[in-house]
Amino acid sequence: MGGYVSGGSSGSDAFTVKIDSGATAGYIGAAYNDGVLRTGSPLTYTDGGDYITLGVTLPTVTVTAKTDDYNVLAADFGVDKALSMSAAGLKTFTLPSVAAGDIGKILTFIKLGAGQVTIDAADSDTIHDSSAGGTLTNAQAGETYATVTLMLTSATTWNIVASSGVGWVTT
Repeated sequence: MGGYVSGGSSGSDAFTVKIDSGATAGYIGAAYNDGVLRTGSPLTYTDGGDYITLGVTLPTVTVTAKTDDYNVLAADFGVDKALSMSAAGLKTFTLPSVAAGDIGKILTFIKLGAGQVTIDAADSDTIHDSSAGGTLTNAQAGETYATVTLMLTSATTWNIVASSGVGWVTT
């Protein structure tokens, strides 16, 4: 679909906008002086005749609740997934063995409740600045909500890319 809106005259509030929905997905902007507005997933637009409405479709995050120790699976990786742990005592997430092909994978953990949550690295992997096979733990007294997102940045290293709460500590 193509569209064209123009108005005004030279020296006034002149404008020209072209709509090209068949262009590069996920891109919005003018491409090399052609004045074309390109949209695609997750960007959308609705042609209102003399105006357009732009929209953004945000992904939904699926939160999988756990209440006991859990061995994380490769199926749990993803920016649209999170694992939560709600418990009063000590609970552990154990990371899976990974390889170079997994670099860039994301894991998000949510701590709910007063219990201690520990994330164990597999094999000789590290979590941020932990020792080989180390841990990342949130045992902050009174901190009932905390999150941490890890990204595999090498075949053996998980780095913290985002966190909330003050109690995350590596060992």
